[in-house]
Amino acid sequence: TNGGKRVGLDIYAGTLIRYYTHNWKAAAQQFAEANGLNFHTIRPQEQELSVEEVKEIVTQWRNNIISGLELFDGNGWWLPIDRNIMFDYVLPNYAESPLATNALLFAELKRYNTFAWNADRDTIISWSTTEGYPADAMYSRENGYEEMELREIYETESLAKFAFSILCQAKDKNNCPAIETISEYVRNPVFMQFCPEIRNTYQCNERIEYSSCSWEKGWNVKFK
Repeated sequence: TNGGKRVGLDIYAGTLIRYYTHNWKAAAQQFAEANGLNFHTIRPQEQELSVEEVKEIVTQWRNNIISGLELFDGNGWWLPIDRNIMFDYVLPNYAESPLATNALLFAELKRYNTFAWNADRDTIISWSTTEGYPADAMYSRENGYEEMELREIYETESLAKFAFSILCQAKDKNNCPAIETISEYVRNPVFMQFCPEIRNTYQCNERIEYSSCSWEKGWNVKFK
């Protein structure tokens, strides 16, 4: 209490546009109105803005955060190491360049997806075929090295989406589920009876292998 008056402290959880246009009511305010009590909200002195003005400011603020993530700034060498690391090193041609790991690239792409793309898993997987660019060159025993269509300008965001899709699928391949985990996914008790029956009858073992079938990628249980 403050001088015989009750003081309420609330934590706001909602959009910034609603917050800055004061289009919300605190829990204490709702309680006071429902019970016929006087309620006074104390806010700092600030300029009253319209919804359109607040939306423009908030959108610009969000875009500044995204541009400040430095997702693609200054690095083109990625090492296959499962740790988030970035450091400066000397390349084989003696030029200095920052090096980073695939794990760090994947973490930054995930963060960028949260801030900007907001893509679901199916959309991300589809980017391996809808984003990126065809190869600049091909090599075969018959024809040797052949240059394809060369480009001077590449769209960085399209390349990032393609890379994110490939890394997501690679991460799936590197996390082989146990047979018990697959059983939980199948949700049928017959499955765990079926597996030992096949092993004993045909003297074989189950092998869990990742399938890149164009129809639907995922894990298969094979008996060999």
